[in-house]
Amino acid sequence: MNDRIKSWLFVIIQATLLVLLIFFTDSNTPPAYTVRVTGELIELTGGVILLISLYDLRKSLTALPLPKGNGVLQVRGLYKYVRHPMYIGVLTLSLGIAIAGGSAQKYLLVLGLYILFSFKARYEENLLIAKYPGYKVYMKNTPRFIPRLGKT
Repeated sequence: MNDRIKSWLFVIIQATLLVLLIFFTDSNTPPAYTVRVTGELIELTGGVILLISLYDLRKSLTALPLPKGNGVLQVRGLYKYVRHPMYIGVLTLSLGIAIAGGSAQKYLLVLGLYILFSFKARYEENLLIAKYPGYKVYMKNTPRFIPRLGKT
Protein backbone atom coordinates (compact mmCIF):
# COMPACT_ATOMS: atom_id res chain seq x y z
CA MET A 1 0.00 0.00 0.00
CA ASN A 2 1.48 3.37 -0.94
CA ASP A 3 2.06 6.18 1.57
CA ARG A 4 -0.77 8.39 0.27
CA ILE A 5 -3.41 5.66 0.64
CA LYS A 6 -2.08 4.63 4.05
CA SER A 7 -2.12 8.27 5.17
CA TRP A 8 -5.72 8.73 4.03
CA LEU A 9 -6.74 5.56 5.89
CA PHE A 10 -5.28 6.99 9.11
CA VAL A 11 -7.19 10.24 8.57
CA ILE A 12 -10.48 8.48 7.74
CA ILE A 13 -10.27 6.22 10.81
CA GLN A 14 -9.40 9.21 13.00
CA ALA A 15 -12.30 11.26 11.63
CA THR A 16 -14.69 8.34 12.12
CA LEU A 17 -13.63 7.87 15.75
CA LEU A 18 -14.01 11.61 16.41
CA VAL A 19 -17.45 11.78 14.80
CA LEU A 20 -18.59 8.78 16.84
CA LEU A 21 -17.18 10.34 20.00
CA ILE A 22 -18.97 13.63 19.42
CA PHE A 23 -22.31 12.21 18.33
CA PHE A 24 -22.47 9.03 20.42
CA THR A 25 -25.28 9.24 22.94
CA ASP A 26 -24.20 10.27 26.41
CA SER A 27 -24.96 8.09 29.41
CA ASN A 28 -28.60 7.75 30.44
CA THR A 29 -27.50 8.86 33.88
CA PRO A 30 -25.74 12.18 33.43
CA PRO A 31 -22.56 12.63 35.44
CA ALA A 32 -22.54 14.83 38.52
CA TYR A 33 -22.23 18.55 37.89
CA THR A 34 -18.60 18.65 39.09
CA VAL A 35 -17.65 15.72 36.86
CA ARG A 36 -19.31 17.37 33.84
CA VAL A 37 -17.59 20.71 34.52
CA THR A 38 -14.25 18.92 35.00
CA GLY A 39 -14.77 17.23 31.62
CA GLU A 40 -15.55 20.57 30.01
CA LEU A 41 -12.39 22.12 31.50
CA ILE A 42 -10.36 19.21 30.14
CA GLU A 43 -12.01 19.76 26.74
CA LEU A 44 -11.03 23.42 26.88
CA THR A 45 -7.45 22.51 27.80
CA GLY A 46 -7.28 20.09 24.86
CA GLY A 47 -8.66 22.74 22.53
CA VAL A 48 -6.01 25.23 23.66
CA ILE A 49 -3.22 22.67 23.21
CA LEU A 50 -4.55 21.86 19.75
CA LEU A 51 -4.76 25.52 18.68
CA ILE A 52 -1.26 26.31 19.96
CA SER A 53 0.22 23.28 18.21
CA LEU A 54 -1.57 24.19 14.96
CA TYR A 55 -0.11 27.69 15.22
CA ASP A 56 3.35 26.29 15.99
CA LEU A 57 3.25 24.07 12.89
CA ARG A 58 1.87 26.75 10.51
CA LYS A 59 3.50 26.27 7.08
CA SER A 60 4.23 22.59 7.66
CA LEU A 61 0.61 21.83 8.59
CA THR A 62 -1.12 19.16 6.53
CA ALA A 63 -4.17 16.94 7.10
CA LEU A 64 -2.17 13.86 6.17
CA PRO A 65 0.74 12.43 8.15
CA LEU A 66 2.89 12.92 5.04
CA PRO A 67 5.46 15.71 5.46
CA LYS A 68 4.84 18.72 3.19
CA GLY A 69 7.33 19.15 0.38
CA ASN A 70 8.13 22.73 1.41
CA GLY A 71 7.65 22.09 5.15
CA VAL A 72 10.26 22.62 7.81
CA LEU A 73 10.99 20.54 10.89
CA GLN A 74 9.25 22.17 13.84
CA VAL A 75 11.08 21.83 17.16
CA ARG A 76 9.90 25.01 18.93
CA GLY A 77 6.80 25.92 20.89
CA LEU A 78 4.96 22.84 22.16
CA TYR A 79 7.09 20.74 19.80
CA LYS A 80 10.01 21.45 22.10
CA TYR A 81 8.34 19.31 24.80
CA VAL A 82 6.61 16.55 22.79
CA ARG A 83 6.84 15.34 19.21
CA HIS A 84 3.07 15.21 18.64
CA PRO A 85 1.28 17.98 20.54
CA MET A 86 -1.65 17.98 18.08
CA TYR A 87 -2.37 14.38 19.00
CA ILE A 88 -2.12 15.32 22.69
CA GLY A 89 -4.59 18.16 22.10
CA VAL A 90 -7.08 15.88 20.32
CA LEU A 91 -6.72 13.17 22.98
CA THR A 92 -7.18 15.66 25.83
CA LEU A 93 -10.20 17.22 24.13
CA SER A 94 -11.63 13.74 23.50
CA LEU A 95 -11.07 12.66 27.09
CA GLY A 96 -12.93 15.76 28.25
CA ILE A 97 -15.84 14.88 25.97
CA ALA A 98 -15.91 11.35 27.41
CA ILE A 99 -15.83 12.59 31.00
CA ALA A 100 -18.53 15.19 30.41
CA GLY A 101 -20.70 12.64 28.61
CA GLY A 102 -20.27 9.88 31.15
CA SER A 103 -20.63 7.07 28.62
CA ALA A 104 -18.41 3.96 28.64
CA GLN A 105 -18.54 3.88 24.83
CA LYS A 106 -16.93 7.31 24.68
CA TYR A 107 -14.05 6.13 26.87
CA LEU A 108 -13.54 3.20 24.48
CA LEU A 109 -13.44 5.61 21.55
CA VAL A 110 -10.77 7.68 23.33
CA LEU A 111 -8.77 4.49 23.86
CA GLY A 112 -9.21 3.72 20.15
CA LEU A 113 -7.91 7.19 19.28
CA TYR A 114 -4.87 6.68 21.52
CA ILE A 115 -4.08 3.35 19.84
CA LEU A 116 -4.58 4.90 16.39
CA PHE A 117 -2.32 7.86 17.26
CA SER A 118 0.37 5.49 18.52
CA PHE A 119 0.46 3.72 15.14
CA LYS A 120 0.02 6.94 13.18
CA ALA A 121 2.86 8.66 15.09
CA ARG A 122 5.27 5.77 14.39
CA TYR A 123 4.33 5.84 10.72
CA GLU A 124 4.70 9.63 10.54
CA GLU A 125 8.04 9.53 12.36
CA ASN A 126 9.49 7.13 9.79
CA LEU A 127 8.50 9.57 7.05
CA LEU A 128 9.99 12.50 8.99
CA ILE A 129 13.26 10.61 9.51
CA ALA A 130 13.50 10.14 5.74
CA LYS A 131 12.81 13.84 5.07
CA TYR A 132 14.70 15.61 7.87
CA PRO A 133 18.25 14.54 8.77
CA GLY A 134 17.91 16.00 12.29
CA TYR A 135 14.71 14.15 13.18
CA LYS A 136 16.44 11.15 14.80
CA VAL A 137 18.29 13.43 17.22
CA TYR A 138 15.04 15.29 17.93
CA MET A 139 13.36 11.94 18.66
CA LYS A 140 16.07 10.98 21.16
CA ASN A 141 15.67 14.26 23.04
CA THR A 142 11.89 14.75 22.83
CA PRO A 143 9.24 12.30 24.07
CA ARG A 144 6.44 11.23 21.74
CA PHE A 145 3.37 12.12 23.86
CA ILE A 146 4.16 12.73 27.55
CA PRO A 147 6.53 15.61 28.37
CA ARG A 148 9.38 14.88 30.76
CA LEU A 149 8.88 16.68 34.03
CA GLY A 150 11.76 18.88 35.09
CA LYS A 151 13.44 18.88 31.67
CA THR A 152 13.22 21.54 28.96
